[in-house]
Amino acid sequence: MTAHRLTPTKGFLLYVCLVAAVLCVHAYALHLDEEAQADLRARTAHKQA
Repeated sequence: MTAHRLTPTKGFLLYVCLVAAVLCVHAYALHLDEEAQADLRARTAHKQA
């Protein structure tokens, strides 16, 4: 049975994929928070005459 080795190239690609995944999750969380804030602002806005 051969040992699985993490070559520098594979390690770099794994690192890039993990960073991209974290950034995507963070951006999605910010998007959800912005939607919630917009909804809250719409419900609490003062009515114009």
